[in-house]
Amino acid sequence: MDSTNFNDYNSINTNTNTKRRNSLDEINVVSGDNIKNDECKPLLQKEEVEQNSMFQINKKELITYIICFIVAIIFWNISTENREEITPTSMHLFAVFLLIVLLLLFTKARISIVIAFSLAFLSVTQNFKCQTLDNLKVDCSLCGKPINADDESVIYKCDASRDAFSVALSGFADPINWLVLFAYQIGKAIEKTGLGKRVSYIILKYLGNSLMGIGYAIFVIELILAPFIPSNVARGGCIVLPIINSILENIAQNYRVSSKVNDFLYLCGNHANLIISSIYLTGSASNPLLVSKVVSTFGSEYDLSFLKWFIGAIVPGALVILIVPKAISNYLGQGNIDLAQTKSYSAHKLRQMRDMSKDEKCLCLVFGICLTLWLTAGITGLDSSLITFIGVLFLITLNVLSWDDVLNNKEAWDSFFWLGGMIVMANQLSEVGISALIGDYIASIIEYIPLFSLQVVFLFIFYFITMFFFSATNGHVIALAGPFMDAAERLFIPKGLTVPFLAYYTLLCACLTHYSCGTSVMYYCQSRIKTKTFITVGLIIGAIDVLIYSTIGTFWWKLLGWY
Repeated sequence: MDSTNFNDYNSINTNTNTKRRNSLDEINVVSGDNIKNDECKPLLQKEEVEQNSMFQINKKELITYIICFIVAIIFWNISTENREEITPTSMHLFAVFLLIVLLLLFTKARISIVIAFSLAFLSVTQNFKCQTLDNLKVDCSLCGKPINADDESVIYKCDASRDAFSVALSGFADPINWLVLFAYQIGKAIEKTGLGKRVSYIILKYLGNSLMGIGYAIFVIELILAPFIPSNVARGGCIVLPIINSILENIAQNYRVSSKVNDFLYLCGNHANLIISSIYLTGSASNPLLVSKVVSTFGSEYDLSFLKWFIGAIVPGALVILIVPKAISNYLGQGNIDLAQTKSYSAHKLRQMRDMSKDEKCLCLVFGICLTLWLTAGITGLDSSLITFIGVLFLITLNVLSWDDVLNNKEAWDSFFWLGGMIVMANQLSEVGISALIGDYIASIIEYIPLFSLQVVFLFIFYFITMFFFSATNGHVIALAGPFMDAAERLFIPKGLTVPFLAYYTLLCACLTHYSCGTSVMYYCQSRIKTKTFITVGLIIGAIDVLIYSTIGTFWWKLLGWY
């Protein structure tokens, strides 16, 4: 590739009549071209087109909407008679949740709007679980009604309308939701101070020979940070995601690339966060939670220490790390790109940047404080969300961020809104018994599979897939780890095999959707990747995870003598 003088970089876009094109086939966007494909348009213009299209529904889209609503109506009207474990509210909630998923998968509906209407509809129809003054959990539609038909003087002490709406708003008080919001603000500080650019220049200087090399470099960064930062959202959202943003900005200074390049790096960032989090016990708060569930159910002999967890994960995890970037690249149709020019450009920009600014130093100081608090969370008992909140307050105090910066971070508040709604839906699905019912049905079905090895594989595949019904890995563990451990015992699966499957799938299964955990929410919102693409890639990566852990993983755990 021809070298370009550094002084010419800023003049690349000046002549709109000149059709300048990189020699690589993957690079599609050409100055002056009449670009009809949305993926090649500037991101801001693409966003405007997508938002305007929401109000212009063609015949095909209308049919899709109608089909989605018909499916939801069918599930809404499924009878719950003679089923003690669920009520009409259970099916109504599940029907609305299914409608949300279908609309996000197959239409252009904006997620925040879908969530807003869903919460309002469920509140008006009183299809939530409410808590009475006596701390009883009842369907909101029963509030104010007699507990026993024989004695009408004793009623459920709750207000159906008010309490149903309170439930709808409960997700906005969830610490995970606030953690995502605060992580966005720290990411804004990294962008504003230029620290992200500095770090991206360093990475590209040493690892920026190719696009695939940068993809693997993201995994390396996560691998280094994960043992020390026990919140995958704080790690991915506060540190790695802003670095990826800066890397993409850096690449754009030297190449005109298609949006697939952006998609590739964002997807690598999202899946690197989840895969690496599954390798370390301290990679996420969900991991110790799962261990506590295991100890309480199976006993302390099945406890997983930091070292034991790592040894069990390293072989299958390493194979997944090697495969995933290439799998993402193949699906997107984005081949590797030689970025040698970006590497030399990064070295040049690093020399220009010289010493760190005052704001960068303040940001590094705040990072140091947060890192120390994250590392000592087991001693201090401080929650990851609170630590991140403290970090944001420090940044405001030191004038690295202004309050207007916080208020103007639209993506942060948009994510805060729809994630809060998804948390409500996930929690309520557990409350009304749908999640446990799915686990019980799965165990009953798997009993009919003739081969024991297939029973093992399919049981934990179902555990993996049930993440679709949750917006937080903690909730998934709390709701289903116990039922699936019971199901495994019922199927006579060795406890030493059940434990690693549940342990490593706890984070890996979050790859399936864009709402499964806070990190996925942030990458989804930053990337502008289509929902269908995001979930399809998640399904592909999920299939890779299941295949490797069900084969290489089980063989490795057998060698370790775990079962």
